[in-house]
Amino acid sequence: MGGGPPPPSNIIVSPNPVVETGSSDVYATITVSTDPIYAEQTVELVAALNVRCEGGVLWMSNQGSFTGSAASATIDNDGNATFTVFGSSCAAGSLQVIGNVEAGSDPTYSTTFTIDPPAPTI
Repeated sequence: MGGGPPPPSNIIVSPNPVVETGSSDVYATITVSTDPIYAEQTVELVAALNVRCEGGVLWMSNQGSFTGSAASATIDNDGNATFTVFGSSCAAGSLQVIGNVEAGSDPTYSTTFTIDPPAPTI
């Protein structure tokens, strides 16, 4: 077996784009997938969603609930961590999500997702 670096991680936001509903609320699931060697490590997500959501942001993960721009979760034995995020009174636009596996000098991963305004009703 080669001694190269582990396979790259990725961050998936679903749905993407996120569409505002109701009073410009947003709801998304964010999954971090990495090599199982990081099982039981903590991954922290950072996104400036609280800047776009005047009504506040609530993150939920297997480590509890968080408000603001960051949340953390424990990576499972398959190398995955899942976050659910709710935002209230949000503005449309694009955001970057950054994931940091807190296991020493491991790399940082990121993705971008978009908040779309609600579809016009006729």
